[in-house]
Amino acid sequence: MFGNRVGFVKLKSEVKDRDGDSLAGICFLRGGSVAVLVILECAETGLEHCLQVQIDNVCTAQPRHMALPAGMLDGNGDFTGAMAREMEEETGIKCHAANLIDMTALAYGDKFEGMYPSVGACDEFIRLFLFRKVMPPGCRACSRENVPPK
Repeated sequence: MFGNRVGFVKLKSEVKDRDGDSLAGICFLRGGSVAVLVILECAETGLEHCLQVQIDNVCTAQPRHMALPAGMLDGNGDFTGAMAREMEEETGIKCHAANLIDMTALAYGDKFEGMYPSVGACDEFIRLFLFRKVMPPGCRACSRENVPPK
């Protein structure tokens, strides 16, 4: 539960298709999520960097696992607003929803609400965004340690 709202549901059911064959009946219900590919460009060198966050992850059994900034939708259907909040929370970067490029809409239009990464056992869909930003000279993205050797 998330406060008074249902967060996750795991269910087991016995389901048969039209031919009477059994289908996988264990489902994890969590609803929609958002994720963003963050590209930071160094103003000095023109090099581009993909920003990821480190998270502890029970499912992968890996501490400090690398991932794209991501989070769950809050139920109001505001994909870009939810992603802008997650960006600031996970990376410290403030971005306006208008600066996020909705890659899901570019790929599917209004036909699908998102991409389903694992429909065999989960109802989660992910709405993917792109955020690009040119970083000013002297920032960490432009530091010598991030420039590959020639």
